[in-house]
Amino acid sequence: MSTGKGAAKRSPQQTIAAIVAAAGHEFGERGLEGARMENIARRCGRTKQLIYHYYGSKERLFAEVVSLSHESAITELLAYDYDRLSPEEALAAFLRNMSDQYRRFPQWGPMMLDENLLGGVHYAERRRLSAMTQPLLAQFRRILVRGAARGVFAADVDVDKFYAAAFSMVTACYLTGQVLSEYLAVDMRTSDGIAEWHEYAIGLLLASLRPGSLTGRQIPVVDKGRPSPASAMAIEGRME
Repeated sequence: MSTGKGAAKRSPQQTIAAIVAAAGHEFGERGLEGARMENIARRCGRTKQLIYHYYGSKERLFAEVVSLSHESAITELLAYDYDRLSPEEALAAFLRNMSDQYRRFPQWGPMMLDENLLGGVHYAERRRLSAMTQPLLAQFRRILVRGAARGVFAADVDVDKFYAAAFSMVTACYLTGQVLSEYLAVDMRTSDGIAEWHEYAIGLLLASLRPGSLTGRQIPVVDKGRPSPASAMAIEGRME
């Protein structure tokens, strides 16, 4: 009887939170295709019928989990006080915080890969994701602008491209690390290896922002995507 009374006291918000949490683990482990609504129901202690009542389909539930994960990540990243740090320290903290989210929420990586395979359709259905991302990009931009004003970062950085590059690098161990560790002399599996990769990636990104670097600039190319001789010489000169 006590179980029934406890269930009766559950608010819709508690039910939704439990469903979303359970669905996140199920989608993270099995992907959208392999996930089963009965497994989600069992994980959260609700009925499959109740889940369908709230979401209508597995696809809509997946879209909601993706959206809420994205929103949670942004909210957490924006809560950090980057302004108290130097531009270099602020950018390093931003990137460490971003990568650490994928360590603490391991289901995010598989869901991200699954969504990519699906063509980003569930992101497209959640138009508010674009609006939600703007404050995060604005914070990222402020760090870069502050660094440029102090002369420690280049002033001609393409913010969106650099953000995409930074995100790809610091989350690589969670998205492609298993494969890369198989055929490269890098360890993206163990906690020590992941920490080493993060410091390497962050160091590389910071170095690329130094004034005079190639970051944010367009490299001229000739046919078939080969760098022009002038570009190749410039790149080789910078690497010596």
